[in-house]
Amino acid sequence: MDLRLLRYFVAVIDHGNITAAATALYMSQPSLSQAMRTLAKRLDVTLFTRVGRRLELTPEGRELEIQAREIIEQVDLVRAQVEEVVQLRTGRVTLATSSTFGVFPLPAIARAMLSRYPQIQIVVLDGRSAEGAAGLVRNGAAELGLVELPLHEESLVTHLLGSEEIVVAGCSSILGTGAEPLTRAQARQLPFAMLDRASAGQSRSAQHIASLVERVCLTAVHRETLWDVVAYGAAATFVSDKAADVVLPGTPRRSLAPALVREVGLVHRTGQLTPAAHAWVGAARMVSASALQTSTKS
Repeated sequence: MDLRLLRYFVAVIDHGNITAAATALYMSQPSLSQAMRTLAKRLDVTLFTRVGRRLELTPEGRELEIQAREIIEQVDLVRAQVEEVVQLRTGRVTLATSSTFGVFPLPAIARAMLSRYPQIQIVVLDGRSAEGAAGLVRNGAAELGLVELPLHEESLVTHLLGSEEIVVAGCSSILGTGAEPLTRAQARQLPFAMLDRASAGQSRSAQHIASLVERVCLTAVHRETLWDVVAYGAAATFVSDKAADVVLPGTPRRSLAPALVREVGLVHRTGQLTPAAHAWVGAARMVSASALQTSTKS
């Protein structure tokens, strides 16, 4: 069966007559009329009867309509899936985030993404903070944002991935030799290396950390500076437990009591995502299922 003829047939039904359907299809009325005759002849049935200026389906025509719409829907679905595969071979996803997620989970998500779609190009923009990353998403500079939640952006769609613990990392001479969590009072006695306030942003975890710190011995713009200072044994700092495995391997760390946990998620504008961005969301969910603490929130 010629799919083109089925599409023409459905168009005539939807528009009620040959003239309107021909206009919608950008073809001449005689050509469309001939196409309907050809379809009827191939099937050896009468498809329409004329009632005034309108065409009405015969019983055979109604049966064909059901099958034609099912065939067209399936073909369009397959075509969309093929187009998505093609786009994922050459697509691009632009992500806004802050350096706090540059060690984890961003690299883990990128690895999961590229292992499945090696031709995808990933562009990462530095939003400096959750609010900055969300702003890049809101103005269209980035399609997705990897941020700390909650984020008060009603215009953006949020996907909660999970949560991760923030710990205090530092040498044993600063943290002590115990493994029990640090109390607030103990944390306030420690010498800290911290990001400057502009770099740190005003996320919930940043506000919580600020309330715990009284002794700041070093302030830096870049997190790498903090990690070097901590690794050298000069001060302590706050870092996610997962990131500490990478940037401060072997450096002692202590949890806080109560534990300091931040929620991690993706944000994007309303509407349909590109295939590449949709694939990134899938990769992020896969990574978070195994590496982040699960959450019951949706």
